[in-house]
Amino acid sequence: MYGSKEIKIALRKYIASTGNKTIDEQSVVDILDGGADRDFDKASQIVKEIRHQFRVGQSIPEWLRMLTFRLIYDYLSIEYEKKMEYDSKEENRKKRKFYKMPTQISLLEALGLNKKVFDRTSSWNMYSPEMKLRQSKYKALSIPFTYAETETKPIYVAMLHHIISESRIITDTFVDVFGKMGYVPAFCAEGYAKKVMFTPNADLFKKYYKGITDNPIKTYDLIQRYGDIAKEILGSLDGLRGRAKLEEFERRFYDYKAVRVLCSIKEPETKKNDDCNKKMSETKADDFCEYAALKFCDMCFNMPYWKQGSIIDGEYVQRFDSQKAINKVFEITLDDFLAYANALKKVDCRNADDFEVVQHFLYNYDNLDDIDISEQEFEKIFKKLNLDKKSLLYVDIPKYKEYDRYDLDNYSDGETALKIEENIMSFLFRYEGDWIMTLKEYSLGDKKAHNHYNDIIRILRTFHRKLYIYKCSIEDPNISTSISFATTINFDMLLAEEFEDKYHIKVYNADKGDNNAQKKDKTKYKLSKQSI
Repeated sequence: MYGSKEIKIALRKYIASTGNKTIDEQSVVDILDGGADRDFDKASQIVKEIRHQFRVGQSIPEWLRMLTFRLIYDYLSIEYEKKMEYDSKEENRKKRKFYKMPTQISLLEALGLNKKVFDRTSSWNMYSPEMKLRQSKYKALSIPFTYAETETKPIYVAMLHHIISESRIITDTFVDVFGKMGYVPAFCAEGYAKKVMFTPNADLFKKYYKGITDNPIKTYDLIQRYGDIAKEILGSLDGLRGRAKLEEFERRFYDYKAVRVLCSIKEPETKKNDDCNKKMSETKADDFCEYAALKFCDMCFNMPYWKQGSIIDGEYVQRFDSQKAINKVFEITLDDFLAYANALKKVDCRNADDFEVVQHFLYNYDNLDDIDISEQEFEKIFKKLNLDKKSLLYVDIPKYKEYDRYDLDNYSDGETALKIEENIMSFLFRYEGDWIMTLKEYSLGDKKAHNHYNDIIRILRTFHRKLYIYKCSIEDPNISTSISFATTINFDMLLAEEFEDKYHIKVYNADKGDNNAQKKDKTKYKLSKQSI
């Protein structure tokens, strides 16, 4: 964001358009060419001298704003790494000695600038370097959420995080419009003060949410207990192989109690004793933990919708991916689970009524023929939901064979689903903030699925704003990588080594001229960016 090349171009355009000969262009170029570890004190003196050319109340040119951001961001990044290294040393921890980082305010003062230039009320209209530094930090967890295929694949979460980090339209709010697990707002939007999630299964998710966040240690212990049950069942099925073994495991694991918990079926009422009322609140809390533990297992076991071959024992149970996937669920460490719980706690999961408000507006947007009426309705709804009207929207839009996430009775009708998608995209086309939308193409030999995907691309091409697609693929035909992202955010493509250093995933860039040896490496994902 605001790279050296972009700043140099902006500077030269400014000099050419204004005829200002007092700016020492070479000194600015030297600062930028110095890299992230440049001498900040020396650079700040040059910037301060340039700043003094613009009187109080006079507008600061865009190139100088971008340079200010770049200098502060780079310096804070290096200081942050120093702090991590210093604070991690055992002798410093024992003495409770901590590295003191400079503040954004102190660095702005060193550059001769007002300490509030990065506030939301400032005319600069730029994100603060501190916020973007928080957003740049990323720590993925190994949780096999096969239920939510975007969240379960580290490559997709990494791509999402990178796109989000490059947004330039200022807002303090990130919104997951069709949330599944809450993983994306929890781990990909750390730079946003408000992280909001809407989901059609809000009431059940709230139950899961409370079980995970209120008492994560107890829920983790219950997950491990289910792990013991799973191992015991698997150990008794030595006479079975392949699919027969998985189906028998499934039948035994989802016994009466498990079904009752997952489907919120109450036990038959019995005569109440005097202790019932005393234990009611405690029992309710236990129920949340029990439900969260089993739902956690269930969402890890469930196949992604595009792999589902059939459904057994009722629509709430789906076939497992593999025996390996079953075992992997219980390998999560307590530290990782607590990190997941703490991150999820920062997500504002809205209730079912709020989702219905969003749902009704989006699904019927095209019926608001008058643009003024639609704008008024938009303003009213965002105010009612306490959302910034330029919130960054993440729209994991339901796709082919996933229409139940639209929460409609006729969700299986592909034509109905496409019409809803057209309405949602009509809203996005008029939306002034940034947005990211998933694009999925799981053809499965079904021409309708492929045509549906092409219809979405056709609609996107009619958008008046420039859109960008971040695409991922891999040479290995056994690995499905059919998710890409359409976005209004003009993100920079990281070099392959930069992406690997940050996200610990091997990639090569299709449009960066990487050599043929990299392209033939089936362990590397191919990333590409295109504009439409």
